Amino acid sequence: MGSRLPAERSSFIGRRAELADVRRLLSGSRLVTLVGPGGVGKTRLAVRAAADLRRSFPAGVPFADLAAVPDPASVAGQVATAFGVRDRSGQWLPARLVDVIAEQQVLLVLDNCEHVRDAAAVLVDTLMTGCPGLRVLATSRSPLDVEGEALLRVPPLPVPGGASASGAADDAVRLLIERATAAAPGLA
Repeated sequence: MGSRLPAERSSFIGRRAELADVRRLLSGSRLVTLVGPGGVGKTRLAVRAAADLRRSFPAGVPFADLAAVPDPASVAGQVATAFGVRDRSGQWLPARLVDVIAEQQVLLVLDNCEHVRDAAAVLVDTLMTGCPGLRVLATSRSPLDVEGEALLRVPPLPVPGGASASGAADDAVRLLIERATAAAPGLA
């Protein structure tokens, strides 16, 4: 299976506490869903956490991005693609995935579940039932509502002058500066 995580295009700023929370939650739950508003950094957090945990999953860390999945019926196909599984057997695709994953130690990163939430939940439930070594790290604007799901709410980074710790507010400013200078290199 291997690891097929997307490459990071810029530095990872902040979210150290959330990274620790993801590791802690995944040690106790087979499904962890990062929830929060769009654009808050759920995908970046999931990819970084998965990269950090890669050694714990010898069979791989496949990444399935559901953002462009046009309808719920395509969710299993997108996940199969992440696992490198082609549907040639005529077998029900979720059952084929269960056969492929079987007992292997795998971390599936399932990104952007919100618009196909019910189909993603059914697939995750099916896979977790048949694959005891599978763990799932999902991102969504809302919980998947699968039994045993642990949630980690991902808030926006705090801004300077806010009620939270100044180190986190500094992270928000550093991120803004990095993104602005990447978009306009001569920006001062």
